[in-house]
Amino acid sequence: MPEFDITVIASSYQAGDDKSSRAEMAAKDVMNNLMEQSSYINKQAKSCLMNIKAGVDMTFEEFTEISRILWQEIGEDTTVVVGTSLDMDLQGILVSTAVII
Repeated sequence: MPEFDITVIASSYQAGDDKSSRAEMAAKDVMNNLMEQSSYINKQAKSCLMNIKAGVDMTFEEFTEISRILWQEIGEDTTVVVGTSLDMDLQGILVSTAVII
């Protein structure tokens, strides 16, 4: 019988001026959305690809905080790749999307 991988995708939209809580909420919200869809994440996930789309006001600390929380939640045995794209229209907004395989 062939083996199939499960793919789960989720996203989060966070807005506000408090950058530390905005980053934390973005990471936790996307993880909660993923876990609502599947218990697979903590048991068998092989890799995670996450994109953070934000305005030019996003700080490196926000990027690092989201990456750190994602790494803790997914697990050290999972390959985690986090990237970002900047959008001039997203001042004060973080949109994070994660795909787990």
